[in-house]
Amino acid sequence: MRLPASVTVIGVLMALAAPAFAAGHTVYEYDDCKADDPDRNIAGCTRIIDDRGESERDHAIAYVRRGLAYKATGDYDRAIADFSAAIGFGKDYLSVHALRGSAWYAKGDLNRAIADYDQAIRVNPDGAFAYHMRGVAYMDKHDLNRAVADFSEAIRCNPQDVLAYNARAQAWRRVGEFDRAIDDLTKAIDIDPSPTSDVDGRRVNFYGSRGNVWYDKRDFDRAIADFDRAVSLEPKNPDVYANRGRTWLAKDDNARGIADLSEAIRLEPKLAAAYYLRGLARYDNYMRAAAWIDQRDLNGAIADFTAAVDLDPNDAEAYYQRGLARSVNGERDLAIADLTEALQLRPYSDQMIAALKQLKPDAPDNGVMSAQALRRFLEKH
Repeated sequence: MRLPASVTVIGVLMALAAPAFAAGHTVYEYDDCKADDPDRNIAGCTRIIDDRGESERDHAIAYVRRGLAYKATGDYDRAIADFSAAIGFGKDYLSVHALRGSAWYAKGDLNRAIADYDQAIRVNPDGAFAYHMRGVAYMDKHDLNRAVADFSEAIRCNPQDVLAYNARAQAWRRVGEFDRAIDDLTKAIDIDPSPTSDVDGRRVNFYGSRGNVWYDKRDFDRAIADFDRAVSLEPKNPDVYANRGRTWLAKDDNARGIADLSEAIRLEPKLAAAYYLRGLARYDNYMRAAAWIDQRDLNGAIADFTAAVDLDPNDAEAYYQRGLARSVNGERDLAIADLTEALQLRPYSDQMIAALKQLKPDAPDNGVMSAQALRRFLEKH
């Protein structure tokens, strides 16, 4: 979240619980407890917590700061323990519920996270962070109506919160409200188009996000225009290149699509979707060739599908496409193996069953087969 220009998530959390220490300890110890370096922070805050002569207020602040440091290192259990200790000092520290909620969220305990955000909102109904994070938790629970309501409240509390606009846009996109999603992303761009990181630490490029919605609307020219802007802002973001590459393929421009997907792979060699899409484009090039067929397209397609399944062994589509490519390449046994693997991952796909039956006519028909029949067939082959 950004308040209002650009503040990291940790900065926001510190702003929620960042009163100054009272005089007593050395400046060095207090500086350690406020340090950006988690190890130094933990050591300095621990010294203050262990000092029985410190005030209740200083102890509470030290627990909060150390909890933030533990959360930054991924030690969520200790973070939760420290936030709980701070809350235990009384009503003056109940706002720490929002911080503890963020630690529960990081652990994947959405119900406890929401319970803490509920309490934080009861204490401070104008706290944008708690609304935003509760909306994210509801998104993860697929409760999109509540998510939209919370993101709207976060925007009410902080109309400059570009990440709340982005989050609400993602919720609108999931329910097919593409125009509303575009309106929210346009608002975020009007406030500040600079790429940033969201509350989960993932990169957010607002032009890239809006380009994805234009893609969903099948308005590929506007999508390309937004992806161009996204690339100009983040020339080393592989996702932007991959999404623009996907859009070029939708526009039937395989050459530009392959170029963008290759750049995405260069920037992030483990981006399975980029290999899959590039494989589709290369296979398409091979199948469309007329007088002269370049075997390199087919070989490249098989190599890309192989990279995709190596990175994501549960990608049924990648096995299916590699099976088709291997069949065209005369590798019948390997093609059958790939199509069989695809069916194990997606047993009731008409398309995959039809492709397998072309190579193995005794494959069961999808319309009449049972799970047991498919299992017997797969065991035989």
